[in-house]
Amino acid sequence: MQLWMPVLTVMVVVIGACSGADSETADLLNQTAPADDPSSAAPLVRSNPVPRDGRAASDPPDHAADSEDALAPRNRTDQLPEASASPTGTATQADAPAADATPPRLQGPAEIPPATASAMTRPPAEMAGINALHDSLRAETRRVRFGTHADPATVTLGPTDGGLPRYPPYDGKNSLNFKMPLGTAVLAPLDVQFIGFKNRSARYRQDTDAPRLEPFDDLELCFEAVSDDWPGLVLCVYHLHTTPLLQSHLQHESCGIQEQWDGGGAEAGRIYYLQNSTEWSRGDPESCDPLLGSILTRGTIIGYSGQVGNNPHVGFRFKVRSTERNPLTYDGDPYGHWVQPAVFFYWQCLAPDAVFQAGVLAYPFDCALVPE
Repeated sequence: MQLWMPVLTVMVVVIGACSGADSETADLLNQTAPADDPSSAAPLVRSNPVPRDGRAASDPPDHAADSEDALAPRNRTDQLPEASASPTGTATQADAPAADATPPRLQGPAEIPPATASAMTRPPAEMAGINALHDSLRAETRRVRFGTHADPATVTLGPTDGGLPRYPPYDGKNSLNFKMPLGTAVLAPLDVQFIGFKNRSARYRQDTDAPRLEPFDDLELCFEAVSDDWPGLVLCVYHLHTTPLLQSHLQHESCGIQEQWDGGGAEAGRIYYLQNSTEWSRGDPESCDPLLGSILTRGTIIGYSGQVGNNPHVGFRFKVRSTERNPLTYDGDPYGHWVQPAVFFYWQCLAPDAVFQAGVLAYPFDCALVPE
């Protein structure tokens, strides 16, 4: 299969070429992450309370070495995309990129549209090609495959069990990991708007009483759906190595890779966590030349996958609006719920002639990488 993606354009600024973790063993690790605002405590009673930056003080990092180390690329230079591998897709923006170009969010109770296919509504009317790669993605021998699913305790809408593989998630993990070789193009699964980023990447991370993790790709991007199928859906993608949406990423120190991970770095717009969200500018986000506010169509390259230790992968978090309140949310819109992506949504491959029924998402990679 040849990867299909529309041509990348920006109305005012043309995006130029630029140039984890899975926790199969993450429960053996600990982390100490600084709270963005420790003055407010979450009402959720857990053994590891989550501070306002979204990470518990003793949560293990989502990036331990996995059981398939032999599949992990060792030479980062050889694995990263060349300058000729310019991102392709469609992105539009009304104004020049700016660090404060975050669009207003949709908030409040909302039903999933009845025509939208999901675990909460109904299956697609036509099932040909739907979830066609799921069996292959659950096989541990594939170079692109499912990694650790979300912690069921974080899922407050729809099925809580992600199914195989059953790597144990750490407490509070609210994402699905896709394991893939370093530098794999990560694609938008639906039409979205770029609303926030946080660049915490480092050459290594060394937590107390934990193995040294090197490299440590920790770039996160957040998006909001602009599709009528999923009003107000939030998608955050993390453990990216780089992205065309930060036009100056990796070009200088203030928007590059720090030596040792300390939880800081350039940040702007909205970032979503398990129990809250943040919206501010920190570090020097303007140095990244971000395209905040850009609209990306399904299939656009949103970034290139990163690596943490010996584990190359990328994480996906999805938040869906509902008429019910999320009991875990203590700050922000209480009607957004984290879901179990592999089983909450229906998925299919991108292709030039592909027709996506309401609610169906695109697998976020070139399906040719995953033989059926």
